Amino acid sequence: MLGAGGIIRDHTGNWFSGYSVFLGSGNILKAELWSILHGLQLAKDLNITHIVVETDSSLAVQLLTDPNTLSHHHLFSLIHNCRCFLQHFEEASIRHIFREANQPTDSLANWARSSLCPKTIFSVMPSFIYLPCLYDFMQISVPRTCNTANRDTSLVTCNNLPCNFSVSSRCS
Repeated sequence: MLGAGGIIRDHTGNWFSGYSVFLGSGNILKAELWSILHGLQLAKDLNITHIVVETDSSLAVQLLTDPNTLSHHHLFSLIHNCRCFLQHFEEASIRHIFREANQPTDSLANWARSSLCPKTIFSVMPSFIYLPCLYDFMQISVPRTCNTANRDTSLVTCNNLPCNFSVSSRCS
């Protein structure tokens, strides 16, 4: 089962918005790309103009940034949709980060998997991510205690005030 989650923060790291999406079944790369796509759509809907997407999936970074990604790749339509959304921003980039850098979105992805809600937008920070957000804000890394081979986490930063937009996917 796949879930995705994301957070948009202001330039000081404070909560602005967030989301969780239950994705059903599939592989983690597909979930990561869907998670990025949902995050980009939310950022666009919120009229964010400058964005930096950060993800712990180096493969997602490669697929989204390499102009030579083959059109016959099995996820090419999803890759293409992400690229199209990236073009809606005045300034956009994507880069790799380490998985432990963004725990709040992992909590949202877990919530999506357990709630089975198709999509939830959070205008107020849900209480179950207070502690992970505090750790993230303070740049405290907490080692994960589960199988990290089955998770990807992304962070998207939007800079018209620079804000952070975090995206996660999780599978089991």
